[in-house]
Formats: sequence, C-alpha cells, structure tokens
Amino acid sequence: MPGNSLSALDLLWLMASLTAGPRKRLKQSHGEPLHSYDRTGDDTSLIGEQDNDWSGGFPWTYESNTSFNSQTWSNGEGFNGISSPGSALIPEVASPSWSSPCQYAYSSPTFDQQLFVKSVMTEASRLQHSVRNPFLDNSDNHLPAELSTTTTLTPKAGINSYIKLPAGSIKSRDGDTVETTRSTPALSHENRIRYTGIALSKTSPIASVVYRLPKYLGQAWNMDSVEVKLMQFYIIGFCSGRTLLIRTNSWQKDVAPMVSDSELVRSTLLALACTYVHEYFPSEKLRRRANYYYWKGTKLLGRALANPDADKADCVVSAIAVFNMHDVVLHERRRPKSQTPRWLEGALLGSDLLDNSDPACRYNNPSNVQVNAAWVSNATLIARAAIFAQPLTGLDESKTANKFLWLLHGDKHEERRIHGASGLSPKLLHMWNQATHLCARLEKDPTSISHQFIAKTLLDRLENFHQWSELSEGHASLSALLEACPVGSASTDNSAARITDIGAQAWVAALKVYLHCRFYRLPRHNMHVLLAMSQLQQCVERMPTTGTLFTAQIPLLPIFMLGLLSVEPGHRQTATRWFENVLETSNCRSSVIPLWPALRRIWSWIDKVAGDSAGDAARPVGDRNAWWERMVKEVEDTEGTLCLI
Repeated sequence: MPGNSLSALDLLWLMASLTAGPRKRLKQSHGEPLHSYDRTGDDTSLIGEQDNDWSGGFPWTYESNTSFNSQTWSNGEGFNGISSPGSALIPEVASPSWSSPCQYAYSSPTFDQQLFVKSVMTEASRLQHSVRNPFLDNSDNHLPAELSTTTTLTPKAGINSYIKLPAGSIKSRDGDTVETTRSTPALSHENRIRYTGIALSKTSPIASVVYRLPKYLGQAWNMDSVEVKLMQFYIIGFCSGRTLLIRTNSWQKDVAPMVSDSELVRSTLLALACTYVHEYFPSEKLRRRANYYYWKGTKLLGRALANPDADKADCVVSAIAVFNMHDVVLHERRRPKSQTPRWLEGALLGSDLLDNSDPACRYNNPSNVQVNAAWVSNATLIARAAIFAQPLTGLDESKTANKFLWLLHGDKHEERRIHGASGLSPKLLHMWNQATHLCARLEKDPTSISHQFIAKTLLDRLENFHQWSELSEGHASLSALLEACPVGSASTDNSAARITDIGAQAWVAALKVYLHCRFYRLPRHNMHVLLAMSQLQQCVERMPTTGTLFTAQIPLLPIFMLGLLSVEPGHRQTATRWFENVLETSNCRSSVIPLWPALRRIWSWIDKVAGDSAGDAARPVGDRNAWWERMVKEVEDTEGTLCLI
C-alpha cells in the first residue's frame, strides 16, 4: 500500500497465514511447557479464539410458613457480635501480591502470536499482581442520608423494567396497597397464581419472568426475617430483570446460591437489595442496614484478597461483580471524573483473579477445558464490564494483549452461545477486545500492514456471524432476522428468542462500526460506516423499552454508539426515542440515568472534534485522522469513564 513499508516479519506472517493449512498441536515432551495448539478443521488458525418509617417490618407482605432465627439491629449495634461500621472486629489486612499459578506459554509473545493463538496456560512461570480493594473508599457511608431517591413506585401496575415486581405485590405494613401519583394501566388480578410471597396474575406479562422461590427460603442461611424478604426481593425483583435467558441468568442461577456458603456474597447481595428497596421506601433503619452490609462486605473482601483460597475463588469474583453493580446503579456515589471508577477497577481486579485461577493450565487443548457454570458466569460478568469500557477510554496495549482468553474455554459451538449475563456470545465479546487491541497496535506502529490484514479478517468474520441461545438456534442472515421481527409490532408478536437474537446482532453491527471508525479511521459519513450504522439502527428500532421483554440484556453500548456517531437524523432520532422511553417508564435505578444527559452534552461538541474528512479514505490507514482518539480524550476530560453496562 502507498506509504506503508512491508517488513520481512509482516511478509512472513502474511505468507504463513495465506498458505498454511491447519496447524498441528506441538508435541509436548516430559517437563516441557506446551507452546501452542490448534484445533484440526477449526477456523481459528488466523485469529485467536483466543424505606416510610421502618418499624421492624417490611413495606410489603410475604407469606411465610416457617420461622427464622431473629437477629437484632438498633441504634448502630451490630449483628451477631459484629459491630457497626468503624469497628475493628474485622481488621483491614494489608493487600499482598498475588501469584498466578498459570502463565502464558510464550515468554515474550509477538503481536501475531497474541492474536492468532489462544495460548495454553502452564505452570512454567508465574505472574505477579498487586491487589487493592477498590471498594474501601466508599465503605463507611455507602448510602448517605442526604442522597435523594430518583424513582417513584407504581404498585398497582407493578414494576416492569430492569426490576420486575408484579402488580399488587407491594404492600404497606398495614396491608394496604401503597399509592403514588405516577401510574400506568393496572394489570388484571383475576385468576391469580400465588407464588411464595408474591401474587401474580395469569394475564400479567411479568408472571412469565419472575422466579418461583423455595418454600423455606433462608432457613438454611441463618437469616432473620428482614434478610429473607430482602433476598426475596433480590431473586424476584432484581434477577427477573437481568435477562430473558433463564438458564444463563448468572445473578439467579450462580451468584444467589453462593449466599449459603459465602458470608461475603451474602453481605454484598443484601446491601444491593437494601439499596433498591430504600429507593422505593426510604427508611433510616433500612439505610443503616444497607451501609452495614456494604461495609461488612468490603472488610470480608479485603480479608479474602489478603488470604487467597482457590476453593473460594468463585465467591470472591462473584462478590466483586456484585460490588461493581453497586457502583453502576448508585451513580451519585461514583468517584470524581478524573479517577478510575470502582466498577472498572473491580472488573480489572476480577480479570486478574480469573487469570490466576484459570484451569486451562491443566489441559493440553483448551477446547477440552471443563469449567462449572459459576466460572462461566463470573468470566462473562467481569469481562463485559472491562471490555465495554474500552471503546471510550484511551488505548493501552497492556490491558488488551493476551487478555480474556478464558472466555473461549470449551468447544467452538459453546463459544457462539449467547449468555444471559451479557446478551452476546463469549466469542463476540472476545472479538471486541481483539478489535481494541488492534487499534492499540496500530497506534504504536501505524505502518505495519499485518494489523490491517487481521482487521480485515475480523470484519469478514462478522458477516453473517452466527450466534445461538437456549431459545433459538439463530437465523441464517440479518435480513431473515429483521424480517421475522418487524418494527412496531406488538409485544405479543415478538418473542424472547427474537429479541435475544436482535440484541446479539446489534453487538455485531456495533463492532463493525467500531472497527471502521477507530481502526480504519474512516469518517462518520463514509459509506462503510453508514452501512453498519444502518444495520445497527434496524436492530435498535426493534428493541423494547419496557415490559416483559425489556431486561438488562438490552445492548446498551451499541444503542449509545448509534446516538454518539449519528450523522443522519434517523439514527439520532432512534437513539433519542429509546433513551427517552426507557427513562419515562423504567421506574428504577440503572446506568441509563446518567448516560442520557452525557450523550446530549457530547452532541454539543462532537461535530467539531470528529473532523470528518472525505479525503481520508484514500490515504494509508496510519496517515488518516485519528479522530476517535481525540473524541475519547474529550469524553474522558468532560464526562469521565462512561459506564455502559
């Protein structure tokens, strides 16, 4: 290409990539580390798969057929001998360095090896990681008294957004339904089905989402009656709003069961439930409970980090994921814009812990790696927070090289399975990290042609990129999927399977936009960018903004990108309509609340910073205007690190 020099190394890798057949796994002699592997017949040879006054009761009623051990809480006294915040009963232990039991087999991998090979982990050497508890600076007064609530409860109609609570299930202490000024049409209450503690109507759309609860929930967990009801809120209200994919609902299937064995997870979950409930029923006692649980969780996390236990690694990573969610929804309590947010620091910490506990070092072929559901859930929850922050943060090769390889454990078919914790497949999630890594490498070496070859391969693979879920085997093409899910159709015409497929496809289209703009540095008016933006718009138009099909599975980053990079009025109108509808009907905390005003502020200056230039497309990639990096710098200076999960 004009202006680009083709080095001998570039030529070597291009020839090897174009002419070599499937590579065979290197034989491993006794005591030698395994350096690389490949799957015969797989296409991975090019790119690595690599609270009202609180009087001791709860603001709504639940049925209960069993009694629980009672614990006391009053005037700052603690539970079970554990004092309130500020006590030294749980001392803060100095954070040590963690040693990784596994290390990538390449001692000094080249860029091409990092992208083309999903390296096997071995115990030949060890990585050192300094560990710091990122949540300590917010532990003493996590939920301050002056923090005003931002939502209004609509008990008659229920809550049917990121939180799912059926109509008629919210009761005051005297048994009367709590009334508010804000309301939506009430759901029918005929032919009620009574779940444990929650009344559901057969005609209620939420009835198909909320989960049945064990009759004696909390008895084995040594919880008091308030804690049991908080857990009921968490499972019914919070978990039901996470995803449409019940089998891979990490918050309900994998994180919640850890409460029985981990005091750390139990404290963080109870703190999260208290935060949400306090939003609807402000109460000083409930607020103090939330602060106590959060404080206790941070102390237990510090202890777990100081004394690592491989058998409890899943619980530690899950607790970090819950702590991240605290920072996501309680946006008023985030750090200043100039500092790294807790949710991102927590995600990077969780990623390091997953690196250190990766079981791949015990296998010759990563396709044979066997991990439990909790591992997969933790990997997805942690990776999505870290990777979704990359597009709007500065490039850092050290945070993308040979990272998140544990997303690709298992066979190729499982890599394409849409996971409920993220709304896309692990393979596609990993490709987002690869794209950012390519951009970092291009910034470091703008003249290398091999980067462009790999980016082209990524783009080619995104065409008709197949993903599947427990609800659907997917569609043959984007056009077939869009035809099956028409715009403006009634919610009964769409299904959870179709919305899941549409959401996953939005991630594909957004990644195309990302590669065109950040790597190829094409202006927003370029035909390739507009084509990908058009595909993304068609997906967002079909996304619900409330109701049964609306969950946290919705692709927030792609929707934000549609508005951020819009140059055609239709693109911006679609994004605006989605944000306004969600904020009007959501009735609960979420990361959408601070994102919408941030997007409108960015619109005021992005046209000046983006600097669209029609002539850039004809120039070598390395010589083009890196407008995305200037945009990111301005976003970080004015808005900080945006939370897009």
